[in-house]
Amino acid sequence: MNIIFILLILGITQGFFLTTLLVHKQGNRKGNRLLALLVFVYSLYLAEAAFYLVPGSPLIPITTTIGVGMEFLFGPLHYLYAQFIINPYYKLRLKHGLHFLPFIVVKTYYLSGYFTSGVSMQKFMENPSLYYNTHIIDWIIGIKIGVGIVYMLVTMRLLKQYSRRIREQFSAIDKISLDWLRNITILTLGVWLVALVTNLIPFISGIELAESDYIIIDVALTVLIYSMGYLGLVKPEIFSYIEAIKHDAPAEAKQDYTNNASMPKYAKTRLQDDRADIYLQKLLEYLHREKPWNQPNLTLKDLAEKLDIAEYHLSQIINEKLGQNFFNLINGYRVEEVKQKIGDPRYAHLSLLGIAFDSGFNSKSSFNSIFKKHTSMTPTEFLARCKQG
Repeated sequence: MNIIFILLILGITQGFFLTTLLVHKQGNRKGNRLLALLVFVYSLYLAEAAFYLVPGSPLIPITTTIGVGMEFLFGPLHYLYAQFIINPYYKLRLKHGLHFLPFIVVKTYYLSGYFTSGVSMQKFMENPSLYYNTHIIDWIIGIKIGVGIVYMLVTMRLLKQYSRRIREQFSAIDKISLDWLRNITILTLGVWLVALVTNLIPFISGIELAESDYIIIDVALTVLIYSMGYLGLVKPEIFSYIEAIKHDAPAEAKQDYTNNASMPKYAKTRLQDDRADIYLQKLLEYLHREKPWNQPNLTLKDLAEKLDIAEYHLSQIINEKLGQNFFNLINGYRVEEVKQKIGDPRYAHLSLLGIAFDSGFNSKSSFNSIFKKHTSMTPTEFLARCKQG
């Protein structure tokens, strides 16, 4: 138990420290402060859990009620943080207060039960069922877990949409990928699922779990505090992506992006099929003649300007006429160029990574993963096969 207590204290301390750093981090100030608030809420929640592990802890309202209902804040803050760092048009409005209504209701219910009971905190904590409707408490526990799971699933869907969008705009996504946030969201979902199982077992079987089963959740939250706060602090901002979306996009396209409209993609761009065929031919000829993929940070905007085609029209052509996104199109050409250069004596003086950089890739990790996706082989395996042939 002492080890668990130490872990919790380290996590809480780290959480408060990261909160301070995030509040003062430059860049996306609103997003950073929202993440700071989430890390701070996690830390407060764990502070109460750590308090109970101290032998002879005094039962006083400020320490025994601080974490009550706070679980209802985890999901909304996580989701809103994701919105702030991926959506350049996202703003907090009055309606967003509905996200926090469950927290307010539950917090009010718990606190009113204590303050209207007229008993000491000691007696109140020994048998709170005397002052609460146990069925309501069971419903609150079930709802908070369900809410947490739903928010994580919605956030994962949001991040999946973002991942699709950046692949329509950029040929290199290492610096703007939010895979780290997706992984944190998956881990958080895992914690909520553990909480679901932990609460279902006593309900279904009538067997009360040991205190250690619940401590697992607290330790997992400690890891999440450190991971999310640290990664949110050190990961670069994605303003380049934001600016690319803002530039040269029609008003209706911006509106669709903000509202995640369900209408068919490109429904409002009004690109006639004959015009699309002309643009397609122009694109293919330019790719063959100029080899623009050799530019490591080539974007859809860059290519559209060279072709004198609107970005959203060029994106439509690549998606509908070629059946792929901009990211896969450009990196497919890069892979083919690497394959050609590997067998070309003129490039024998270059290493495999040197050939990759010469062909437009800008990192070893992205080169390896993209090459394997397109060829079902690692670059090293492909090189070995070429030498054997």
